[in-house]
Amino acid sequence: IKKFVFNTLTVEFHGDNIENIVIDSLNSSPNEIGGVITGCYFCDNKKAIIKSFHGPTIDSVGTPYNYVRGKKGLSALMQKLWKKNEYYLGEWHLHPFSLPTASNTDLTQILEISKMTQYRCPEPILIIIGGDIKNLSYNVYLVINQVVEKMEEIE
Repeated sequence: IKKFVFNTLTVEFHGDNIENIVIDSLNSSPNEIGGVITGCYFCDNKKAIIKSFHGPTIDSVGTPYNYVRGKKGLSALMQKLWKKNEYYLGEWHLHPFSLPTASNTDLTQILEISKMTQYRCPEPILIIIGGDIKNLSYNVYLVINQVVEKMEEIE
C-alpha cells in the first residue's frame, strides 16, 4: 500500500492497481497516458482510499510530453460507480521515462477541475507517475483552498 500525507490528510492506494496499466502502456508507446481515479473518503474526509485507476477514454490524446484526457464514456462510468459508492477523486497520468513532477499545465488543469461543479470534487487528487517499467515513482498532489499542495510519501 502506498500512503501519502499532507497535514492531517492521507491518500492511500495499492500500487498494483495502477502499475499494470502503466507497464502495458510503456511496453507499447512512449506517450503519456492517464485517466481518472475513484474511491471514497473516510474519517471525516481526512483519508482518501483510491480503489480504482481508470485508463484513458477512447478520445484521450497523449504525446511523449503532453496528455489530454477525453470525456467519452466517462459520465456512464461515473454513474455506474456511484451506485457502488465509489466516487471521482481526481486524475492520474504517466510521464514516461521521466520524473513524476507536475508541470504548470498539470497544476492548472487540476485547479480548473476543482472549480467545476460537475465533478463534485473541490479537492481533487492528482497522481503523476514517472520512470520506467523497472522503477516507477509517484508524486501525489492535492488541491486545498484553491492551492495545489504536494503530499509526502510515508511508510
